[in-house]
Amino acid sequence: MKRVRIARNLILADGVVKCRIKRQNKFMEWTSPYQGDRAYSMRAGVMVPKPALLKWLANVETALAEKRWEALTSTHIRRGTVSISKLIDVYEAAAARRRAVAGTPTERSTRLVVQRVRQIARAAGVAENETIDKLTPETIDKWIAKRVLDQTTSDRPREKALAVAADLLNSARGIFARWALEEYRRQGIEIPDCVLRWPRPATSWRPQWQDPPRELKLKTLAEAMVLRQTQPKVWILFHVILSFGCRPNDALNLRLSDFRMMPGANGMRRCLVYRPNKTQNRNAKTVTIPVPDRVWRELLEARSSAGCDDELVVPSIPGHRGRQQVQEELNKWMRSIGWSRQHFYAGAYNLRKLFTSAVLVAAGEQAASDYCGSSIAMVRRHYGAFYTERLPEIDAAAVMRG
Repeated sequence: MKRVRIARNLILADGVVKCRIKRQNKFMEWTSPYQGDRAYSMRAGVMVPKPALLKWLANVETALAEKRWEALTSTHIRRGTVSISKLIDVYEAAAARRRAVAGTPTERSTRLVVQRVRQIARAAGVAENETIDKLTPETIDKWIAKRVLDQTTSDRPREKALAVAADLLNSARGIFARWALEEYRRQGIEIPDCVLRWPRPATSWRPQWQDPPRELKLKTLAEAMVLRQTQPKVWILFHVILSFGCRPNDALNLRLSDFRMMPGANGMRRCLVYRPNKTQNRNAKTVTIPVPDRVWRELLEARSSAGCDDELVVPSIPGHRGRQQVQEELNKWMRSIGWSRQHFYAGAYNLRKLFTSAVLVAAGEQAASDYCGSSIAMVRRHYGAFYTERLPEIDAAAVMRG
C-alpha cells in the first residue's frame, strides 16, 4: 500500500485520506469523511490539508485522548473485508438516508441494485456471508460466459444475451456508486480494488431502431384494412399502439375515461392522458397526446362493430387469457405480413417505434419524448440513427454572417 504524508497524523493511502495514530506500539487508522478536493489542495507540488480536514483530525485526536470510543466507531477501519450481506445492509441504509434528502436513488432503483448483486453472487457460487472480494473480475467473467451460453437460443441471439448480461452487471454496479463509496469510507468499509475493476463486456448488439422499408409500411397499412374487417378486436389494439405510441401493456389497460377534453390553441380538444406503467415508479411521468378526429372516429366505429360495451378501450377475447391473446394475435398477424423476428425482434412493439419515429421527424426529440413517455436520452438511443439522417447541415459561421 502506497502511503504519502499530508500532515501530522494525516496520510494518503492508495488515494484515500486517513488519520493514522500510534498508541502503545500499535497504529490505529480512521478514514476521513473528506476526500479529494474537499480534503487537500496542491501548492507548489505540496499537499496542503484544508480546514475541514484539520478540524476533523482535531476531533479524532480529542476523542482518542478522552477515550470517547463511540465517537470513533463510525470511521474506524475494521479488519477484514466486508461480507456481501453486510455491504447490502449498509447500502440500503445509506440509500434511504440519501433518498430522504435528495430524492434519489428511488426505492425501486435500490431494490433492483440489491437484487442484481444477489443474483450475480448466487450465480457465481458466492454465498452472501462470504466477503465481497470473492466476486473478482475473473469470477464475473465466468458468470457472464455461463449466462450467455445458457440464455442464447434461436429467438435470443448471443449478442442480445450478452447485452442483457451487461445490463444486469451495470445495474449491480450501482452498489459502488460515488455517493455509496463515500458512505462506505465514512463507516470504515474498504472496497477491494479488484471488485471495483469488474469487467465491462463489449457488446455489439444495440436495440436501435431502423426504419423499415417503405413497402413494408404501406403493406402494413393496407393489410390493416383487412384486419379491421376480420379481427376488429385485434385491429383496435393495432390502431391504439400505432396512433398513440403506447406500450402494448399500457394500450391493453387504457380506459375510455383516459380520453379527456382539454384546452388547446384553438379551443377545447380531445387528448389521451395516461401514466405508463413502466415508468410510474421511476418518474411518475404523465403522457398527454392530442387525439386527431379521424383516429377517434375510427376507434369508436371499430368498438361498435366489435360489440364493445365496457370501459376498456381494447376489448378482450373470450377465455381466461383473453387480454394477452389479443396481443399474441397481433404479433402473429405482424409476423405474417413481413415483420420477421430476424429483423424486427419486438413484434407489435414495433408499432410504438413507428409512432415515435414519426413524431421525431415531424416535431423533434422533445415532442417524441413527451409523447412516448421515455427520456430524451432513450429516444436518442433508440431512434438516433433514424433521426440524424434527416438533420440538416448547419454552417454556423454562414448563419452569423447573414
